[in-house]
Amino acid sequence: MTSPTAETCALGLTDERLSAWRDGLLDPVEIARIRAHTTTCRACQRRLDNFERMGWTLRSQRTPDLRSQVWRGLQTRMRETGRSSMTARTRTLWASGAAVAAALVLVALFASLLARRAGSPTLGGGTPGTTATTGAPTPSATATQVPAQAPPGWKFSQGLGTSMAPDIAFALSSPSSAYAYTETAGAIVVYVSQDRGQTWRSLGTATTGQNSCDLSVDPTNARDVLLICTPAASSGFTVLRSLDGGVTWTRPHVDVSVNCYGGSGWAGPTPLLAFSLCDSGGGSQTQILASVDRGPFTRLDVNGKLGGTVVGNIPLLGGSATAMYVQTGYMQFDSSGAQMNETTLRSDDGGKTWAPVSFSAGGTRIHLLTMTPDGQTFVGVYDGAPTHLALSIDNGRSWRSLPAGPDGVPSFNDVLVAPDGAIVAVSSRLALLDNPDPRFFYLPAGASAWSSPFNMPANAYPRALAVDSSGHPTALWALYALDDRGTAWELIAHTL
Repeated sequence: MTSPTAETCALGLTDERLSAWRDGLLDPVEIARIRAHTTTCRACQRRLDNFERMGWTLRSQRTPDLRSQVWRGLQTRMRETGRSSMTARTRTLWASGAAVAAALVLVALFASLLARRAGSPTLGGGTPGTTATTGAPTPSATATQVPAQAPPGWKFSQGLGTSMAPDIAFALSSPSSAYAYTETAGAIVVYVSQDRGQTWRSLGTATTGQNSCDLSVDPTNARDVLLICTPAASSGFTVLRSLDGGVTWTRPHVDVSVNCYGGSGWAGPTPLLAFSLCDSGGGSQTQILASVDRGPFTRLDVNGKLGGTVVGNIPLLGGSATAMYVQTGYMQFDSSGAQMNETTLRSDDGGKTWAPVSFSAGGTRIHLLTMTPDGQTFVGVYDGAPTHLALSIDNGRSWRSLPAGPDGVPSFNDVLVAPDGAIVAVSSRLALLDNPDPRFFYLPAGASAWSSPFNMPANAYPRALAVDSSGHPTALWALYALDDRGTAWELIAHTL
């Protein structure tokens, strides 16, 4: 696609990934990272110019009729396949049609020319605390205007406003407490709520010069808050921790030699972090770190291995005060059947030793999908049955078969579980070009059948559950793109 040149991309970005960024198909963290990078990378600027020239040629062709749900589904898929989910609270199973739809959408979205010129953090050079400035994106003919009100049945968060990549986290030990952050011009502002997200109070700026962060809370202590941020104009990561509910922040040293953030989780009061090597021509190494007893973050892996097992993509990490879990690999449902290529590792001695662990019920293997932040309640899927879920409330020792999945749902996306065992999810068909399934599915604890109380808005995906003191979910919180390019986001909530 590009002419030979001596200039090379320091990140090793492929044409496909640069094009996906240009069309808004990556997650907010990656969008911000690549935005800052392209402001100084001559090789990427040259390729973007070539994309633009090709775009003028394609303008003479008929523009496909794209649905924003397709964009949302593809963005979610690329976020999950490009790196592990931003936290251990989500997990995705793919339907057979999703892969075909994704390939079609890549072509269609490129042809629709959602043109912009933006950029992302460089991995080498720069000074922490500085921000990269870019010109405003070129308006797209298909861009959606920022809505004056939330989708029907949903409410915007009160007092937070829009952001490139806001986040929300609830404190399991104090269910009425929640934290959120927004980013404006590199400033990360943290907010606290004491009424399950109904109203928010600003705690001020936690750090500056950042693109976006991942926010989580110690499940045993509502005042222990963690932020993992991507600097706007420097290499590495910024890890921030507050032990007083977000009033003051410290910056623990994190010694990593790789360039992509992989996710976080908690094993009791111990935070777990995953980082990996990406954009490296197929090579990879994942590094797992933990902070025990609020001490320094130290490596749990040995040269990318836990107990002799090579760890790569990390879709899930977390656990309880007595057991840590790290899952590596992928699960996929396609036309050839179930592809279960994941391994779950467990440590019972604070991460010193690790061994593979498996779960089963009635002689059938159960693949772990997600767990509550305290590592007590597990959700898994039966081997070869993409919508047959199982629930464990005793750390995976025993399992209860849940009702069969709803008709017309080949597999679930974005599975979340509440402490009382209630489960929420969306269909993998939400991402399809034809006949997308926008239904939101809810299975209360002890229920005999799934219900579908409302639909998910286009350009939104589940983020977290608010629960009451008994662990029963009271509201679903989602991250909602205010335009179909994913340049402005808002947190929205729907009562359950």
